[in-house]
Amino acid sequence: RCLPTKDRLQQKCVQYTDLCPHCETMFENEWHLFIGYDSAKRVWMGAGHRDMVQVHAENATCFQEFSLHCWQQLQNPDEVTK
Repeated sequence: RCLPTKDRLQQKCVQYTDLCPHCETMFENEWHLFIGYDSAKRVWMGAGHRDMVQVHAENATCFQEFSLHCWQQLQNPDEVTK
Protein backbone atom coordinates (compact mmCIF):
# COMPACT_ATOMS: atom_id res chain seq x y z
CA ARG A 1 0.00 0.00 0.00
CA CYS A 2 2.91 2.30 -0.52
CA LEU A 3 2.97 2.71 -4.31
CA PRO A 4 2.19 6.34 -5.16
CA THR A 5 -0.55 5.56 -7.68
CA LYS A 6 -2.85 8.37 -8.73
CA ASP A 7 -5.68 7.10 -6.55
CA ARG A 8 -3.39 7.15 -3.47
CA LEU A 9 -2.07 10.62 -4.28
CA GLN A 10 -5.63 11.93 -4.47
CA GLN A 11 -6.45 10.31 -1.11
CA LYS A 12 -3.58 12.36 0.34
CA CYS A 13 -4.99 15.53 -1.28
CA VAL A 14 -2.24 15.75 -3.91
CA GLN A 15 -3.85 17.32 -6.96
CA TYR A 16 -3.38 15.09 -10.01
CA THR A 17 -5.65 13.68 -12.62
CA ASP A 18 -6.54 10.13 -11.70
CA LEU A 19 -5.95 8.83 -15.23
CA CYS A 20 -3.04 6.59 -16.05
CA PRO A 21 -0.29 8.79 -17.56
CA HIS A 22 0.50 6.11 -20.15
CA CYS A 23 -2.88 5.17 -21.62
CA GLU A 24 -4.78 8.26 -20.38
CA THR A 25 -8.04 6.31 -20.43
CA MET A 26 -8.16 4.30 -17.19
CA PHE A 27 -8.10 5.14 -13.50
CA GLU A 28 -4.56 4.50 -12.23
CA ASN A 29 -4.40 2.11 -9.30
CA GLU A 30 -2.41 -1.03 -8.51
CA TRP A 31 -4.82 -3.26 -10.41
CA HIS A 32 -4.53 -1.22 -13.60
CA LEU A 33 -0.77 -0.79 -13.26
CA PHE A 34 0.02 -4.49 -12.83
CA ILE A 35 -2.92 -6.28 -14.47
CA GLY A 36 -5.21 -4.10 -16.57
CA TYR A 37 -2.71 -1.98 -18.48
CA ASP A 38 -1.94 -3.39 -21.94
CA SER A 39 1.83 -3.20 -21.41
CA ALA A 40 1.47 -5.15 -18.15
CA LYS A 41 -0.47 -7.82 -20.02
CA ARG A 42 2.33 -8.09 -22.58
CA VAL A 43 4.92 -8.45 -19.81
CA TRP A 44 2.98 -11.28 -18.14
CA MET A 45 2.52 -12.96 -21.52
CA GLY A 46 6.20 -12.59 -22.40
CA ALA A 47 7.18 -14.06 -19.03
CA GLY A 48 4.97 -17.07 -19.68
CA HIS A 49 2.58 -16.27 -16.83
CA ARG A 50 -0.50 -15.04 -18.72
CA ASP A 51 -2.70 -17.97 -17.68
CA MET A 52 -1.70 -17.74 -14.02
CA VAL A 53 -2.39 -14.01 -13.95
CA GLN A 54 -5.73 -14.42 -15.66
CA VAL A 55 -6.90 -17.11 -13.22
CA HIS A 56 -5.83 -15.18 -10.12
CA ALA A 57 -7.16 -11.87 -11.46
CA GLU A 58 -10.59 -13.42 -12.03
CA ASN A 59 -10.70 -14.88 -8.49
CA ALA A 60 -9.05 -12.14 -6.42
CA THR A 61 -11.09 -9.63 -4.46
CA CYS A 62 -8.22 -7.13 -4.23
CA PHE A 63 -4.71 -6.56 -5.55
CA GLN A 64 -3.07 -7.82 -2.36
CA GLU A 65 -4.90 -11.15 -2.65
CA PHE A 66 -3.97 -11.40 -6.32
CA SER A 67 -0.28 -10.72 -5.69
CA LEU A 68 -0.14 -13.14 -2.75
CA HIS A 69 -1.63 -15.98 -4.81
CA CYS A 70 0.68 -15.30 -7.74
CA TRP A 71 3.70 -15.22 -5.42
CA GLN A 72 2.65 -18.50 -3.80
CA GLN A 73 2.20 -20.17 -7.16
CA LEU A 74 5.56 -18.92 -8.42
CA GLN A 75 7.23 -20.29 -5.27
CA ASN A 76 5.42 -23.67 -5.57
CA PRO A 77 4.57 -24.12 -9.26
CA ASP A 78 3.17 -27.64 -8.72
CA GLU A 79 0.53 -26.34 -6.31
CA VAL A 80 -2.38 -24.33 -7.67
CA THR A 81 -3.69 -21.68 -5.28
CA LYS A 82 -7.27 -20.50 -5.31
